[in-house]
Amino acid sequence: MNIPKEEAYGEPKAELIQEVPKSQLPQDVEPKVGMGLVTQTQSGQEINLLVTDVKEESVVVDGNHPLAGKGLIFDLEVVEIL
Repeated sequence: MNIPKEEAYGEPKAELIQEVPKSQLPQDVEPKVGMGLVTQTQSGQEINLLVTDVKEESVVVDGNHPLAGKGLIFDLEVVEIL
C-alpha cells in the first residue's frame, strides 16, 4: 500500500521553520543539531520541534512532522479474516 506525501503528512511548511534566540531556551539546554525540543502555544498545545541548525546566538527549529514531504509505503500481510 502506497500513500503519497500529499495524502500522508503533506509537504513541509516553511512557516514552521523558525530561528529562535538561544536566550529563549532553558539555561540548562545545550542545543545540538538533531535534538528534539518541546514548546507550548498560548493555548497550551505542545509542539515538537527539531533543531536543524545551531548558530552563535540562535538555533533554527523545525516544527514540521518528521515524515512531512515523504510518501508512506506499507507492506501488509492479511493473516486472518474474522
